[in-house]
Amino acid sequence: MSATLVALLVGDDPRTLPFLEAGLRGQGWDVRTTATADEARGVLLSGGVDAALIDESLVDEEVGAFAGEVRAILPLVALLLIVRAPRLEVDPLSLGFDDVVLAGGDPAELDWRLRMRRGEVRRLGLTRERERFLRGVVRVADLVTPHADVPTLAATLAPALLALPGVEGVRVEIDAEAPGDPPLVVLEIGRLPVSGAERGTRLTDVPLRGLAGGRVQLSHRGEAPMDGEVRDALGAIVGTALSGARLFAALKDRQLRLERGYVDRHRKLSRVSTRLERLSEARDSFLALLSHDLRSPLAVVLGQVQLVEEGFVPPGGLPKVASTIRRQGERMLQMVEDLLDRYRRDDAVRSVSETGDAARIVSEMVENLRPLAEARQQSLRLTAPSAAPIETDIAAIREVLANLLENAVRHSPVGSTIDVEVTVRDARAVVTIRDAGPGFGASAAAGGSGAQIGLRASTRIVADAGGSLRTATAPGGGGLAVISLPAAIPQATASAIELLVGDPALREHLFGLLSTHWEVRQSESLDGAFERMRRQPPAVILLDQRVGPEAIAFLRRLKADAELAAAPVIALGDDAHELHDAGALAVLRVPVDGPLLLGHVRRALRLLGELPGPGEGALDVLTGLPTARALNLRMNAALEEARESGTPLPVVQVRVDELKRINHEQGWLVGDQLLLWLATRLRERVRPHETVARTDAETFALALPGRTLAEAEALAAELRDAIGRARPRLGVARVEVRVSARALDLTTLALGGESLVGAVGSGRES
Repeated sequence: MSATLVALLVGDDPRTLPFLEAGLRGQGWDVRTTATADEARGVLLSGGVDAALIDESLVDEEVGAFAGEVRAILPLVALLLIVRAPRLEVDPLSLGFDDVVLAGGDPAELDWRLRMRRGEVRRLGLTRERERFLRGVVRVADLVTPHADVPTLAATLAPALLALPGVEGVRVEIDAEAPGDPPLVVLEIGRLPVSGAERGTRLTDVPLRGLAGGRVQLSHRGEAPMDGEVRDALGAIVGTALSGARLFAALKDRQLRLERGYVDRHRKLSRVSTRLERLSEARDSFLALLSHDLRSPLAVVLGQVQLVEEGFVPPGGLPKVASTIRRQGERMLQMVEDLLDRYRRDDAVRSVSETGDAARIVSEMVENLRPLAEARQQSLRLTAPSAAPIETDIAAIREVLANLLENAVRHSPVGSTIDVEVTVRDARAVVTIRDAGPGFGASAAAGGSGAQIGLRASTRIVADAGGSLRTATAPGGGGLAVISLPAAIPQATASAIELLVGDPALREHLFGLLSTHWEVRQSESLDGAFERMRRQPPAVILLDQRVGPEAIAFLRRLKADAELAAAPVIALGDDAHELHDAGALAVLRVPVDGPLLLGHVRRALRLLGELPGPGEGALDVLTGLPTARALNLRMNAALEEARESGTPLPVVQVRVDELKRINHEQGWLVGDQLLLWLATRLRERVRPHETVARTDAETFALALPGRTLAEAEALAAELRDAIGRARPRLGVARVEVRVSARALDLTTLALGGESLVGAVGSGRES
């Protein structure tokens, strides 16, 4: 059964209005009457009126103005004008009325007219409302952009959805991915009913299209439900936009992961390229090295054979000669095998994989050469501490020491003294050899090209082993050779290696490899490992990805923890990219290469000494130099001290010219190699208390506290000339490098509220 229709009579004529009221009631209408326009407004605004009949004799307000006001407020109410004569001076339709009825007309005809006009008005009003809503939906579609994430899209949709005609509140929900979880509310704005629909308000659910599930809830005023096609269009627009936003976020995250992987691979390729360059240069000098190092034992062998052939050796001396030839032959064979083994390696980690005692090694080499020195009436004097632990390529260092000590004995005059001293200072073991010969410049000239080639080869061997070799002629005469080698990390510093491996056989194998060098703690699962490591932080963590499905999440948790983030993690697994992205320092495959693992552990322990302390800032990921922030933190105290004392604080700013052109023409890999090469050159030019930093993409800064501004200017000029002449080999070609270098005095820069690094970068002076 249909609901009763409501009609409102507005007027105060006692002759006609009661007749109309009785007729409408007889036709089944619910009739309400008001005498004035003000009373009619209250009834109309309260809602529920289907048709309004306004008497032309309304006394308190002009009839046309009142009809226009009602039409603007209630477009779905039918308006009829009550007249007493069929002819009118003004067209009622132009005033906003829908029809005209006579005051004394037939009630049945009046009922028919009211019902007909009410249906027409509602159909026309609903069409107009649908058009306005559809135009609002089109505006929503115009505002949607495919290049936005979900929060940005929600901020864009909020005002657009709330601006739809009649809409008072909006909620956008996406179904949860896991069953049982609450839906994800992407957007909630405006006024939404707490439960059900309030009076005059509808709550409409619009299903989303393009997603696994979700809806848009619209709280809006209106008598008719939302059109199905419009609702589907709105759901498709919002659902497609949210799908695009999710896809955009996923693509953006993938792009970020790819960029990180690209940077990581670039860095690794740069290191590999540098290693290949060094190997190429080492192999170029390989034959020269053999000719030089084999010359001495070969000369002894040939000399002994010549003495035997010429009959200068008595029969009783033949065993001694044979023993000498055998020892020298074994020595040559060992040298060849060591050199071939050395230059057969292609892994930089393997070249630093042994720990030894420099004092013991030097003592053994001196004792081996003592008979030769005594035959020349020379004295070998050794000064060494009880122990000088080193971490380097021991076999290579033995070659170099034998070469230098033999040269010292051979070139020193008869009856002279050769001093050999071993000291430990600044985390380095230093071996000093002083002889009374003509010095290295003269001996190289006297010895011919072979001596010079041998010196260069020895320098290269020591550099490859992580040390340095300096030779010179002593001020008082004689040769001076100084070998500086990296000291081994003490056991107390190394602390413990945390072994998180589930496979018992693999865990036992790794424990056997590591326990001979360090303390090792073992765990077969991740249960309780995090809390245990927080109580006793390890030096290095060795994590097998197969220890549990949450291994990568566990690694991310380690790197997010302030106490454990600095501990290097060496991972075992096949997902190298994902493990590196989670924070692993190195990733090895199973079965594990023992020497490679030991080399990575030692490299990780060395990095512990290079990591910045609290408040010191981070290191540049490409060059390993301090960043701009780290330089700022390190130099602020020195700047305050220099200003208080009135002394300068020089900084040399070095900028690579045309780095963008090099990257564009020859590729980013060559540009990265150039920056690595330049960082190495700059490190060599500073003293222990000075700092080299990379302040931006193409600029380096050398902070030189303690030097004068004139010294800094001389260093800047020297760097410009030396780097311009270098033409380093980067990849397959040599590249001309041009830099701009200038000296600045930080105490005279106008810093204002800016940072130290900002002043250095701009170079603005007061």
